[in-house]
Amino acid sequence: MNEPLHVTFETFNSCMILGASRVDHIAMSPDIPPEFLPVATQYTSDSVSLSFLIPGFEYRVTTDRALVRIKCPPSRIPYPFHILRLLVRPEHVGKEPLVSSAFSSYLVDEDYLFTDCPDAQFWLHLYCLGLFTLPLSDNLIGIPNPREKFCLQLDPSPSWKWTRKMRKATYKFVVDSVDSIGIEALSLSMGRILEKIAMHYSSTWVNELFIRNTVSLISADCPVQYYIFKLMDGEELVAVSVGYKYKDSFMDFTAATFRRDKCSPGKLLMFNEGIFLREKLHVKLWYLGFKLPYMTDLVTDDSAKNIPRETFQKLWNT
Repeated sequence: MNEPLHVTFETFNSCMILGASRVDHIAMSPDIPPEFLPVATQYTSDSVSLSFLIPGFEYRVTTDRALVRIKCPPSRIPYPFHILRLLVRPEHVGKEPLVSSAFSSYLVDEDYLFTDCPDAQFWLHLYCLGLFTLPLSDNLIGIPNPREKFCLQLDPSPSWKWTRKMRKATYKFVVDSVDSIGIEALSLSMGRILEKIAMHYSSTWVNELFIRNTVSLISADCPVQYYIFKLMDGEELVAVSVGYKYKDSFMDFTAATFRRDKCSPGKLLMFNEGIFLREKLHVKLWYLGFKLPYMTDLVTDDSAKNIPRETFQKLWNT
């Protein structure tokens, strides 16, 4: 029996290693993550062919043998292994969130996924699954997927925690949507609001790609419907929140408070938004993302709480 052919690699797809003498088995490098091991190996008298689960990549393969050549040209990708193994692409997403024979066993315990797909329709697919996109650059987008998701259940109506100063506020609550102002006006408003939020917080994720994709999804027949909730003092924008409705659920994905005063305009906006979601849009589940301290001050009962990911998914899709 010949000695095993030792193979090391950076990334890989389906490669033919040429120039190897008869090989009975391959010994993989011990530092290679298990999800990157080959699922099929074929041998001939002068070559070894390796096939892997992860599609769409070319590979750099080296061995400890001489006269070894690589069939496909080497290509270095800009992601380390811990990101690459969590990279989600359109072919990985089925009717259920992130169900893939190649990936499901590796994603079940992860709080954060990634994609390098900038396509708005793919993002829409993720949104319909209760996921969201946070661009880290033009080429890499984060997908938060926490084990527990902080939500406010609006059915039955929660017990809102109003304060006396909030009741005395004279701000005007305004809602921008396709129904209220039309597609063109909402598209213009969305672009301006997101740019204002990005500048206010020096945001790195509300970038041109995110704004462009969000605006492109605004239509009357899109399965997700966007809403902009504003607190106005005359012509001045005091606070704003942006999110989308899917079926009977709603996800807030960004917000900003531009004025701080005793009336707590940011919290006041959230109260008005919550009442609007329940009374006007008949939303049952309000997804607020990761739990933050101010969120627990919205209600006096237990309607605001962390929901396990599996339970959330069932509620989101009802």
